[in-house]
Amino acid sequence: MHLISKATLWKERDKAIKEKHDKLNNEILPKFARDKEANFGCKGGNKFWYGFKKHTSVDMQSGMINKVAITKASLIDSKGMKHVIPDSGAVYGDKGYCDKNAKAAAARRGLHLAAMKKNNMIGKNKDLDKWYCKLIKDRCS
Repeated sequence: MHLISKATLWKERDKAIKEKHDKLNNEILPKFARDKEANFGCKGGNKFWYGFKKHTSVDMQSGMINKVAITKASLIDSKGMKHVIPDSGAVYGDKGYCDKNAKAAAARRGLHLAAMKKNNMIGKNKDLDKWYCKLIKDRCS
């Protein structure tokens, strides 16, 4: 889940243009933004926001939240997972958790990682993905 820090950055963009920068990006943003820790994030290649990312771990039996962590918006989901990963059991996640970072984090704790595979990955199983979606009650595609 993303947390929007500020809805528009027009003033910051205008300051950057005055100082001869092509665009406002995560490298030059701290020079112009009030919140020095917030940055741009992207989900799915076309959904951009300025702010932070919230990572949440939920116990699937009780529905209770176990852990919550806030990171920079630019941090990929699988790297943020280490902040909220449980101590035992299984981890169910969407396509953002099917890479080597998530696998390594789960392996360090001896957890079973049940993440949906991306469409271009070998072993993609759409029926299994539908089942995972029902488990995690997330917007899946």
